[in-house]
Amino acid sequence: MPAQTSPEQAAGRLPGTSFRLLPEPGEATTSALEPLVVSGGVVGLAGVGREIPYFVVAGGPECRVLLEQVTRLGVHRLLAVAPAGALRCNDLKAPHAVLLQHGDQFSVAGGIVLEVAEFIQPHVGPPPRELIGKACPTCRVPFGEETRLYRCSWCGSGMHLEEGDESVALQCARLVPECPVCRHPVHLGAGYRSRPQFLEQEHV
Repeated sequence: MPAQTSPEQAAGRLPGTSFRLLPEPGEATTSALEPLVVSGGVVGLAGVGREIPYFVVAGGPECRVLLEQVTRLGVHRLLAVAPAGALRCNDLKAPHAVLLQHGDQFSVAGGIVLEVAEFIQPHVGPPPRELIGKACPTCRVPFGEETRLYRCSWCGSGMHLEEGDESVALQCARLVPECPVCRHPVHLGAGYRSRPQFLEQEHV
């Protein structure tokens, strides 16, 4: 019998992660700009020269680049597609389509440089249907419908994170630094995967 696939996995992404685009400090017309959060699906990005970038309808007349968050085998990337010669990535000319990752910096047609940052929002709560009855990869105790678990933002596997008396509550996600399945770090609090360079520059 083939393994069941969650709606998030079928769509090529998992809950708990998003890409945020941070403008280079001093380049935009205002400082300390709110990051642009890349949501699910294909989005369009507009903005010319020193204009603050903003989202538009994908493929519309203002659209300068198409962006889509993609996940394969637990690896998150941001696909950027623009007219030939318009994209620069990490100060180098890029092809018209490029897979960006956390820490990359890019610009379109000489516009404001944006840093790609991966934001982790941990999923803690009851297990999704496909994990009920499966064994926790840390303690091997199966998940029940009432189990409270932490779900890995990279591969979607779960680990116990029960509340209550610590002497009896299973809290496997607190006992290991990384997911036993995909070896990515366990993030129990919301925040960036690592401190974005442009945020560091904001406070220099």
